[in-house]
Order: sequence, then structure tokens, then C-alpha cells
Amino acid sequence: MKKTLLLSFLFLFAGLVAHAQLTITTKVCGDASSVRLTGPWWDWNPSGGPAADDNGDGTWTFTFPDAPTDDMEYKLVVNGSMEDLLSGGDFSCTPVTDNATYANRQWTAGSDNVTGITFGTCGSSCDGLVIKGCMDENALNFNSIATQENGTCSYGSNLPINFEGTSYETSAFDGASIELAENPSKSGINASNQVAKVVRNGGQIWAGTILTTKPVDFSEDNVLKIKVYSPKAGTPIQIKYEAGTGESSGTIDKTISVANQWEELSFDFGEEQPADLFTNLVVIFNLGEVGDGSENSTYYFDDIRLSGQTIDNTAPVAETVDVTFQVDMSDVEDINEGGVYVAGGDFGNAGHVMTDDGSGIWSVTLALDKGKTYKYKYRNYTPTNGDDWNGFEDKNPLAADGCTTGQYDDRFVVVGSSNKTLDLVKYGSCGMEVPAVPGCMDENATNYDPAATIAAKDQYNNLLCAYTSCDDIPEWGGCIYSESFGYYENGFNAENCADYGGTPCGELNLEEGNNKLSLIYPNPANNFITISDLDFTSVEIYNLTGQIVQVNKNSKVIEISTLPIGIYTLKITDINGDLFHSKLIKK
Repeated sequence: MKKTLLLSFLFLFAGLVAHAQLTITTKVCGDASSVRLTGPWWDWNPSGGPAADDNGDGTWTFTFPDAPTDDMEYKLVVNGSMEDLLSGGDFSCTPVTDNATYANRQWTAGSDNVTGITFGTCGSSCDGLVIKGCMDENALNFNSIATQENGTCSYGSNLPINFEGTSYETSAFDGASIELAENPSKSGINASNQVAKVVRNGGQIWAGTILTTKPVDFSEDNVLKIKVYSPKAGTPIQIKYEAGTGESSGTIDKTISVANQWEELSFDFGEEQPADLFTNLVVIFNLGEVGDGSENSTYYFDDIRLSGQTIDNTAPVAETVDVTFQVDMSDVEDINEGGVYVAGGDFGNAGHVMTDDGSGIWSVTLALDKGKTYKYKYRNYTPTNGDDWNGFEDKNPLAADGCTTGQYDDRFVVVGSSNKTLDLVKYGSCGMEVPAVPGCMDENATNYDPAATIAAKDQYNNLLCAYTSCDDIPEWGGCIYSESFGYYENGFNAENCADYGGTPCGELNLEEGNNKLSLIYPNPANNFITISDLDFTSVEIYNLTGQIVQVNKNSKVIEISTLPIGIYTLKITDINGDLFHSKLIKK
């Protein structure tokens, strides 16, 4: 009898161990309607991971009936917005990080339940917590718990769309590009002047484009019509609608039946789609083939409408409001004789000249489109040509103060529905404080600046310090360039350094886990990278927001020509299932 009871207990205990439960409890600082997890297990889809239960006290709990048997990399998602654990500079809770381009949490298999974590920070307190996001309630991606605007607001365009205006939100992925261009054939069913042009050049077989619209209610009209133009008959086209939170309408495939002339296709989304949810129209031409950038890989589309709508191909009248920019130049010793400009970003190289009020305050009022985010910097220089980018404010103090957005750390303004005057700021500062002084703060560098108060970095987050000796470089593994200029470069190896005309300073060790990887070359790279001396099964490339932008299997030579310039993270899985990370700089 005792043996039977003992065996029963052992079987019961074994069952409990095999099905151990995992809970993760997080605090949210602000009103939250939903809290989820995301990560590589859910393809970084912000709505793909499990949802947490509201405990009613500001905390939310995820429950896994069976604890994962592998380490789980993850981030928290509140109200559809993924947390940013980079900007705070505290990486104590992000073991999966390179401290510059990505920072992710991780639960280790076999460890205890998780408690005491807070959305958006490695700390536990809500006091002083900065959560960056879109703070405009009229935007599609409004973040109700954001405390600092980050210039990412998206508004979309109302259907029908004829591309005769200028304010359209478009993007491309995995080897495609999109721009507004002249109609290649003003005849037949489409004699409009301007259309969307798509070029596929390398990348993936699913390379495509995204057009952001206002939310579409398919319960009222479920048939979407699009005019398309292809260099070849029989070209497949696939479309789908996605929500900003990750939900998808499902794909619809059609075939373009004619070459070099316009054809209108109809896509039936059915009557069961959620109302007022979908905003991102995904269009993929010639799915299954890799484009070569030629005319044979160039496509056009235009006149997007629901079946009950009609197209008016006159240019829409943009709704504008007056926005006044003002900058205090009173502490700047040498004012350019041609004046001060608001330029760069969305205003181009030349930008707009400002007017001095006589006390060192320069200002200009511009009519800007409603519902659009404009990027810019102030410029103490007269533009001379399209390639001249002198005289712009230094990005380093602006970035340090947190008033910038994008790779180049531009200032930004989110234009609302009424006139506005921007707060007065000092040149090179986010406010009226004296700007920080950027420079090299390493005493071992040849360009050490004792007056510097913050470290100067380039757009790739490299420290702008120069060295003449490998012994002076602050980390083992680096490169000294010619003419006494050099700096430690993440991801470089000796071969990379020599290719760029430098003197290598040792190698980085290749270790499993979250270390830098030295077997990628060249890095930085323009068109191709090579993975050497490592047998691997897949290479995943992620952008700075944690979204996967490219996947490659087995091939050691990887084309990256279609990736936008910037910093990326590579996750490489070898044949043993071990994971390696690396930073990639795309030039």
C-alpha cells in the first residue's frame, strides 16, 4: 500500500514538474488598455504574443501554463506600443543588447517567476520615467502613456488616393523602393499626371511597399480597386491590409493580364473584416522573384479606391497651418553673413531663410501641411549646392537632451490642426540652456578635448576619437586608420580594417551569446556582406525598432543593397542551434 502511494506521488510530482507554470508580472505607469509580450518567438509582432491580465492595481500578469523550455527573449507592449529600453541608458535588465542598437529582456529557462519589472525602464519607479511615443491624439499611432514626443506620429490619407498631392506616407521593405513619379503612359483608363512607382532591386522574393491610409471599414464596402501597370503580362500582385498593432486582413492574389498599359484590378476583402482597424496597405509586385532594378522590375500603381468611390484626378488642395520657428543666436559669435536657416530633413538642403529681430532672435513662419511631422535643424550657413551640408547644428547635444528623432537626430515638429509657434531655443540646444560641448573625452586620443562635456558620436553611434597607437584604443579589437585617425569600430575584424587601409589592432573573440561578431566583412558595407568561418542555418537582420527586415538561409554572401542607410542587428544561428549577435552598419 505504501509503495502504491509513493509511486502515485512520484508520478504526480513528475507531472507537476513537466507542466510548471510561469508568470511574469509588470507595472505600467499610466492608463493601459492592453499589455502584451513580443519577441523573436512572435516575429516581433506587437500583437503576436500573449496578453496579460489586469490585476486592477497598475500591474498586469502574463501566465504560461507550461513554462518555456528555452530562454525567452522579449519586450513589453502597452496599447500596441513596444517599450524602448535603449534611450534610458540602463541595460541592467536587458541581457540581450549591444548597448547601442537593441536592448531586450530575457527570461532564462528554469528560472523563477518574474516580478518587479516596469514597462519602459530597468528601474521599478514611475517617478521621472520618460516614455517616448506619438502624443497627438489625432494620430493613428497615438500612445496614451507616452510622456515625450518622439516624432513618429502617423496620420494616413483618406481613400480614394490618386497620388496627385505630396503628403503620402509610404515605405518599402526587403529590396523594394517607392516614390511618386510621372505617369509612364497617360492613356486608356489612367491619364493622371502622378503615380506611385515601385522598383524591386535585389533583396527578398517578397519585397514590397506599404501605403498608410486612414482606417478602412470593409463592412460598408469590401472591394478595393487599384490601377496597376507592369512591364510584363502575367505578373502576379499580392495585397493585404495590416493594422498598426499587427493584425492582418489576409492576403489576396491577382494576376496582371496586360503589359505596358494600365489595368484596374478588384480585391474583395469580404464582409468579416474588423471595422476601422486596417491602415497599412501592403502591395507586392511579382511575388516569388527577386528584382534586378531594371525596367523589367519597375511597376506602378494609382487610383486606390473602394468600389463605391470615384476618382477625381485634380490635385487635392493641401490643408495647411502656419508654424513659426524661432532660434536664439545671441550666444553664437559668428553669424553667417547670408543669415540663419531652418533646413535639412523635410526642408531640404537650402531650407528657408529666417529673419533677425535685432536682438539675436531669428524666426520664420511657414505654411505646413496638417497632420504631418517635419524634421529639420537650424543652420548658420548659406547653402551653396546640393552636397554642401556645413553649418548645421551638432546633433550630439540635441540627441543628449532628447529632442530629436531618426538616424540623423533631427529636430521635429508634429503639425496639428491650428497655427503654432515653437518654443524659443538656443542654437544647438533643446531649450534655453547653454548647449553641451561635444568632443572626444578620452585622454589617450590625439583629439582629446578637455572642454567637452558630452562624447561626440557619428550617425552610426561610433565615438569620434582618434588614435595613433593600438595600445590607446579603449577596447581590444579595433582599427587605426591613416593620418593618425582611427576609432574602435564594433563588428570589425583585421581583414575589414586592412580593406579600409587601416592597421588592425587585434581580433574580437567569437563567443556564443550576446557578444559582438568579428566574422562579418566588410562592415560598414554598401551592397554585400560575407559570413566567414561559421557554419550557420539562418541570418536574421533587425532594424533599430526591433523589426525583422531580412532573412537569409545558408548563403554566406548576403545582399544588403536595398536596406536603408543605418544600423542593424544580425542574429545568426549556427548548425548547432547556438545564437550569435552582431551590429551591421549599412552605408
